[in-house]
Amino acid sequence: MNSKDTTLDGRVVAFGYFYLTAQNILSTIIGVLGYSFLTRSVSQVDVGALAGLTLFATLLQILSDLGLSSSLAKFVSEPKGRGEGAARYLISAVALRGAITSTLSLLLLITPVLTSFT
Repeated sequence: MNSKDTTLDGRVVAFGYFYLTAQNILSTIIGVLGYSFLTRSVSQVDVGALAGLTLFATLLQILSDLGLSSSLAKFVSEPKGRGEGAARYLISAVALRGAITSTLSLLLLITPVLTSFT
């Protein structure tokens, strides 16, 4: 492995930066346009319910990730850079993510049953 393989070309980094920035801007514009179209199509009560569901879905997504994505990038790239295998980190991450998601899903399924007894 020579030094050319290990250094980043400035053009590649700049292209990646502009690509991700444009993707983020375009995604935000599409979201705003879609939400504005939706608010004109449904009643105020439905918009409030949609906002609540969106907030709840975002909260569940954050809880199911728990920083696993960013830490996985670090713990997989370091062994790969040393030429070692990173499969154990990937398997552990998938198992942990599955356990967290399953727990949250069961909690959501059980909650209506528990509240019906009150």
